[in-house]
Amino acid sequence: MIKKIILILKAKIFIGRPKKVDILVFDQTGYKTLIDTINLNEQQTSYCSTRLEDFNLYVLIKTILNRNFSYKSYLKQYIKLTNPKIVLTFIDNNLFFYLLKKDFPNIKFISIQNGYRFLNDEMLSTLHKNEIEKKYYSSDFYFVFNNQLKKIIEKFIDTECIVAGSLKNNKVFIKEFNKSFTGNIGFISRFTLAILRSVNEKNEKNPDYIVHKFSTKLLLNTAEYCKKNKKKLMILTTKPNLLEEEKKYYNEILQNYEFEFLIKEKEYDSYHNLFKVDILISPSSTLGSEALGRGLKVLYFSEDKILGSNFGWPFIKNLQGPFFSNNFEYSNLEKMINYINNLSIDDWKKLLTKYSDNTCFFDNDNRTLKSLIKKILIDNE
Repeated sequence: MIKKIILILKAKIFIGRPKKVDILVFDQTGYKTLIDTINLNEQQTSYCSTRLEDFNLYVLIKTILNRNFSYKSYLKQYIKLTNPKIVLTFIDNNLFFYLLKKDFPNIKFISIQNGYRFLNDEMLSTLHKNEIEKKYYSSDFYFVFNNQLKKIIEKFIDTECIVAGSLKNNKVFIKEFNKSFTGNIGFISRFTLAILRSVNEKNEKNPDYIVHKFSTKLLLNTAEYCKKNKKKLMILTTKPNLLEEEKKYYNEILQNYEFEFLIKEKEYDSYHNLFKVDILISPSSTLGSEALGRGLKVLYFSEDKILGSNFGWPFIKNLQGPFFSNNFEYSNLEKMINYINNLSIDDWKKLLTKYSDNTCFFDNDNRTLKSLIKKILIDNE
């Protein structure tokens, strides 16, 4: 409650009535990404903040006059006043979004997956634990990474799931990756401020600390492999605005090893950095699955304490596969690196086709989503 009061006191206040738009983005987070990746018309698109970042005084007064005093009522009033044809969200794990369709049957509601979903994720955890009728949550369309999540979501949410991959990954089209070998092994960073704070707290039940311990052990074993086999270890950074903190974090972990950083300075640098290594080590990262969808050589490791993080969960029962495992001990890592390193590109791609339902689909330039939005806007002119 105290945190909410502080947020309200810090929130920006807008006075005028919000303008009517064709597309309303539900949640300010992801607004710029959506504008950029699917080329939305900014004149006909706006966003509705959902985390107390700002308030519209006109909407607030309207809400109170209707004798509604909850924040959710305020958000519904905002949608009503902007009267969009489409409500989009890039924060697909906000379950409140899937309660809005019932109040606005003539508006199309579209959610877009922005990251991998595990059972410790609030959305999947809630859906999995509670026996809720499928029609309780609904939307018109839900764009997902792969068939694996499509099968999961359609069990709980009344929606049409469309497999279209990752919005950001789809934006970066690279015709063909360089087949010449670099001698580099890449490690995908899982660094966040929450993980950094967890290192000091050392709470064994904290999911962020679990990720820290798991990825640290995997990283140290990867570094040892690189040292023994004269490979160059490259860490793909993830937070441009926290680069110095991220560097310090890894410098402390890897004090006894040589390594370099592949820096992410801009939004899409991570996808270009994928092509600067021969093999990627992925500690249950979204970027790792996106790389698999592009046909790159990736080893995907999971931690049993991160429920649902095992590759292909819950459809693939085996925890050990040709490029995925929950065993990140050195001997297993060494065996797996050597195995995929010796596979030709053609043999590797044949192997990946067996697991295509579980890796991230690639939809060049987000054509599927763009086409759908265009059709809805034309149909509602």
